[in-house]
Amino acid sequence: GATESVNVNDGITSNTGNNRNWSTSGFLLFRQKLGKQGRTVSANFRYSFSNNVLNGLNRSLTNVYDENGQLLPDEREVVNQRFDQNSNSTSLSGRVVYTEPLTKHLFLEANYQYSWNFNRSGKNTFNSGSYDIVDGLPQFNPEGAYKDDIYSNKITNESHNHRAGLNLSYQIKKFRANLGAQVNPTDTYNETNGKVYSNKVVNWSPQAM
Repeated sequence: GATESVNVNDGITSNTGNNRNWSTSGFLLFRQKLGKQGRTVSANFRYSFSNNVLNGLNRSLTNVYDENGQLLPDEREVVNQRFDQNSNSTSLSGRVVYTEPLTKHLFLEANYQYSWNFNRSGKNTFNSGSYDIVDGLPQFNPEGAYKDDIYSNKITNESHNHRAGLNLSYQIKKFRANLGAQVNPTDTYNETNGKVYSNKVVNWSPQAM
């Protein structure tokens, strides 16, 4: 027998946006001998910055039909949102190393490194208060629009990392030995939609070669 098909739903979805972003980074190195043979100091610095802005519309319309193919207006599903999203990040780090010759073959090295990372992102989403349908899609109306907290968020991540160490090294011809220790305190912070989490950890490690 013949098979009859009935349309139960149809729809259309549109996601449009405007994206702007920029980033920059750099590196600086300094190294200097300090008179005595083998006595040196070196330092380096790194940085990076970035920013991203996205503004757009998220719209969809889904029509639902009964078993006779008649449109059910009360069951129509509509998404009609405007969103503004911004994210930025910053990263800074620096390291200093000092070397002191204790004897002709024995050297003491002290080093310290610090790094800071910061990331923040936020998204504000607004539902249209009312709409007209044009070409099958709801049109966003800024009058009467209200914020949608489910699709909005604000997130901040930050970390501070310290790394300090002392190393004693002995070198003669092809033989080299090294003994030292390092301490590494780390401080992390996260805030997500007003909820805060922070953590502080101190690790240390001996090393030998």
